[in-house]
This record gives sequence, C-alpha cells and structure tokens, in this order.
Amino acid sequence: MIILALDTATANPSLALYDHSNGGVLSSVRLSKGRGQSNLLLPAMEAAMDEADMSYEEIGAVAGITGPGSFTGIRVGLSFLKGVALSLDIPCIGKNGFEVVAASFEGIEKPILIGLESGRDEKFFQIARNGVLEGEAENCTFEEFMANKDSGQYMYMLDFDADLPADACLAYDSVTAVKLSQCINLAHDLSTESCSPYYIRPADTSKPKKLP
Repeated sequence: MIILALDTATANPSLALYDHSNGGVLSSVRLSKGRGQSNLLLPAMEAAMDEADMSYEEIGAVAGITGPGSFTGIRVGLSFLKGVALSLDIPCIGKNGFEVVAASFEGIEKPILIGLESGRDEKFFQIARNGVLEGEAENCTFEEFMANKDSGQYMYMLDFDADLPADACLAYDSVTAVKLSQCINLAHDLSTESCSPYYIRPADTSKPKKLP
C-alpha cells in the first residue's frame, strides 16, 4: 500500500510517498514554512506524485503528524489530509511526533529525551524507552526541563542545537514524513479514524480590540 504522509507541525515540514509493501520511499519533499503554506500543499503533493510516476488512485491511505507544534501548521496539514482522504475514500491516520520518534529508536533500553521544536522556536519534550513513551509531554525550555535532572541518565534526540556530548545524541535527520510512514502498523492503524490535532498547551488567545 502507498501512503501519503505529511508533517506541517514541526520546524522542518515535509511530505513523502511511501510504499509500505516493500518499505521503499517513492519520493519526499521538504516543504516551505510560514504564511501561504496551505496554497503549496497540493502542488507539492502533485510534484511528489510526478516524481514517483503514480496517480491519485494508487494512494491507499494518508497520514499526518498531529502535533505538537505550530497551531496553524497542524490545522492546515490535517485539514488538507482529511480533504484528500474524503475525496479518495481512503483512511486518514494520525500520529503525534513523539510516537514517530520513539518508534524509530525501538530496542534502546536507556531512556531517550525527545525534544521537538515548532516553527516559532517553541520546544516540546517527552521521554521514551524501548520505543514506548513515558510520562507526560511538556512545553518549556530545554533548561527548564533539565532542571534537577541527571543529564547523564538520558540519550537525546533533539531537533535543535543544545550543549550536549556528541556520544549522547541520537541522529534524526531523516524527513519526518518518511519516519511517520515507516512506523505505521497497517493491521492496527487502518482500523482507526483518529486524526485529531494533538495540542500540549491551550491555543493562543488575544484580547479583543475595543470598538471606537
């Protein structure tokens, strides 16, 4: 089955077409971030399909990163995927970024501190061990998260720079959308229809302007 995977939640948005049957990446695209992203998703998808020499009818499911990250990015990406899924009558799968990263490091017994950054320098943290998430996700600075913690107890997977020993850091430079595709369990995930946004903090609000 071919999966269209999309990540618009993180600081490095991406799109990928992945053949789950043979574990092959058909095409992947780094997406631009910021304003106007919604207008670029369909052209990026069509460019990826042209590169893979495939048609819409060959896509068997769509999948998206549900968060954490940019509120606008999450809404834009998931709305786009749900539209594609509805028009093609195919499943729409959602996974949060921590789940995707944790699945990439299954088999590592030492706890891994996962740090994800949204497009506006906001950081989110959660701990995983042997591919399974532990505890609650937090939205804070790296220094705040590490306060009163033994830094030597973790391996680190951070998508931002931090002053850490090189041998304590795990590389994660692949396109997020590709990792999303690889961690999907078709036997389980295709039976669900959950693709809801994953927010760690409340949405931004602003005081209403007073009318003159």
